[in-house]
Amino acid sequence: MSASVEIARYRPGYRDALVDLWRASFAWGGAPVPNPVDETFVINANAQRFYARHGFEVVERGCEPVMQLGDLRHEWKSKA
Repeated sequence: MSASVEIARYRPGYRDALVDLWRASFAWGGAPVPNPVDETFVINANAQRFYARHGFEVVERGCEPVMQLGDLRHEWKSKA
């Protein structure tokens, strides 16, 4: 038996929809809200704008030891 996967063209709106779905899942009473969520490098301005647009805040600044780049830890808290 073989399974087939349909590959759709990437659209920027997909990532926004996924974040919205992820946040809504906590309102349904499913899993507890995870904190912190993700880390990005300071030089990655696109990721920082994405997280800021979706209500994430920088809660910690550090340095990634292997690549020796500044990094940011982002957190999102439910408004419930």
